[in-house]
Amino acid sequence: MLANEHEIDFQVVDVDYYMDNQDDVVIRLFGVTAGQNSVCVQVHGFVSYFYVLLESAFEEKHIEYAKKYLDNLIKSQLPTNIGISKHVEKLVVDLEIVQGANIYGYKENLNQNFLKVYCSIRNDDLVVHAPDSSPKWSSIAPLRILSFDIECTNRKGIFPEAHTDAVIQIANMVKVEGDNEPFIRNCFVIGETAPVIGSEIIVSKSEEEMLEVISFDPDLFTGYNIQNFDFPYIIERARTLKIENRATMLGRIVVQRDYKLRSYSLNSVSYHFLCEQKEDVDYSMIAELQNGNALSRRRLAVYCMKDAYLPLRLLQKLMSVINYIEMARVTGVPLDYLLSRGQQVKVLSQILRKAKSLNFFLPVIDAVQAEETYEGATVIEPIRGFYNVPIATLDFASLLAESDFEVTPSNNRFVKAHLRRGLLPQVLEDLLSARKRAKNELKNEQDPFRCMVLNGRQLALKISANSVYGFTGASVGKLPCLEISQSVTAFGRQMIDFTKNTVEEIYKKGYLDGKCPCDAQVIYGDTDSVMVKFGVKDIKSAMELGLHAATEVSKKFTPPIKLEFEKVYSPFLLITKKRYAGLYFTRPEKHDKIDCKGLETVRRDNCPLVSKVLSTCLEKMLLEGDATGALEHAKKVISDLLCNRIDISELIITKELTRSSNVSV
Repeated sequence: MLANEHEIDFQVVDVDYYMDNQDDVVIRLFGVTAGQNSVCVQVHGFVSYFYVLLESAFEEKHIEYAKKYLDNLIKSQLPTNIGISKHVEKLVVDLEIVQGANIYGYKENLNQNFLKVYCSIRNDDLVVHAPDSSPKWSSIAPLRILSFDIECTNRKGIFPEAHTDAVIQIANMVKVEGDNEPFIRNCFVIGETAPVIGSEIIVSKSEEEMLEVISFDPDLFTGYNIQNFDFPYIIERARTLKIENRATMLGRIVVQRDYKLRSYSLNSVSYHFLCEQKEDVDYSMIAELQNGNALSRRRLAVYCMKDAYLPLRLLQKLMSVINYIEMARVTGVPLDYLLSRGQQVKVLSQILRKAKSLNFFLPVIDAVQAEETYEGATVIEPIRGFYNVPIATLDFASLLAESDFEVTPSNNRFVKAHLRRGLLPQVLEDLLSARKRAKNELKNEQDPFRCMVLNGRQLALKISANSVYGFTGASVGKLPCLEISQSVTAFGRQMIDFTKNTVEEIYKKGYLDGKCPCDAQVIYGDTDSVMVKFGVKDIKSAMELGLHAATEVSKKFTPPIKLEFEKVYSPFLLITKKRYAGLYFTRPEKHDKIDCKGLETVRRDNCPLVSKVLSTCLEKMLLEGDATGALEHAKKVISDLLCNRIDISELIITKELTRSSNVSV
């Protein structure tokens, strides 16, 4: 709110806090309005608190004594090197008796007395409430994204070092999220540089002058490896040159995203996703181009600007900003948490949001390495081989029913849903129903940008729902509950085995008026799906039987457990557990793709030659039906390798090498 009569609507980009002169917590909300104005809202009056379960004898008349006792106790327990500001008269600000229940386990009485203790301490736990799903609040603010790249002088054979090697060019590209092209394209250079069409060349007389330029106020930063190189290098270079630091990163997010690729160089990633590559300038040429003339420095500027432009194109292609924002909305955490923290904080935020609305309190669990483990999901032993007949795949499409089980395999008991709904099932149902709404809206949406937003949201909701199981199984996590993880995997194993037995019992030779030419056989099952050979020769018949089987088996489960038929593989190569390939059909007319799981065509821990050879062999076997041709091709490549006829670039295995601050290389 601004004053009393003005309201301001903005999208939150980042959240942090600081302590003011009175040692009070002030929360800052950074964001952007629909008119591209930057906003920083300071929230005063927030007081940290925690809960303590009370004994029945504690009453209101005991509050004042308890307040003084706790205050003195906390002060006496503080380490001697932690001073208390003179402005803080009391660490314990207030006490209040409230009613609620611990989130763990079943308790008949949900109105237990807790003491809510308000403290004057530093705090970084914030609850972001669920967003309104209306179009107004599901839109994305016009965030200004700055992508930049720096070029440095370098000594022959030595990687640039900030205390020695100067920054000679800084390229900048700025676009508004939702736009296709940057509206600012410039390059800061040292020395006279020939113009670049469509871009602005800003000439500085010295490095100091260039580094002091302040030209724009972005909301998000991006670039290639800027967090580990460009930002630290500029900051260290400014210190070396004794340049006063007037820039600030408050409220600005550095956006980067990792994908599982063979190589993570900008050139490789850009080619993989965009079919574009960097300008053809080797790093060894940079000093020579800078020391040349205006035209050579122009070539270097074009190279530098392309390196700043490609990350913007990658963000747009991969919809990274949209997906990040939708994940932040779904989970209720700041964008920065998604980049710097793991999965647990996202699940914990959703649980905290739901628990707060239901008057549940979360306990503090000591992070102790647990020795207890549990058996994982079932993998039905594969019947290995090459299948020339269609293989139908049945997938479990939903979670376990709340009311289907009374006792877990580990001998824990469920509370019936009609007595009390569990908190986690409510969180999951909210996520799944929200995903269903997003997918339905996506089907009817015509606006391309809003389609991307809705798709990002439904993916975020799916990932969030899938993360809950892992959250409960993390024994050193924030709220571990192995009983839940044990139950999920144990009942999952039962359901997979039940599905296998049911399909093989029902679909005998001659079933459905002769539509089954032989007894059905489950050749493989993995976690949440089974693969069935019905023995039919054509794709259409396999799809009809797969759909029929999914419907019939689903009838034997309690809703919302449901089997779905999605795809047929034909032909299908089953090598071992979690390693197979086949032509993937979702409609009988034409295959969608060659689908590979766990094979060297999709793995990145081998050289390119292995991937290419296996891809060619699979194409010959699956597309051409030529197993002999595949074998001959493999023999030829092996012969070429032994005779040194393979280019050395095909034999490179790429690994990541990291260097910590206390290690020299």
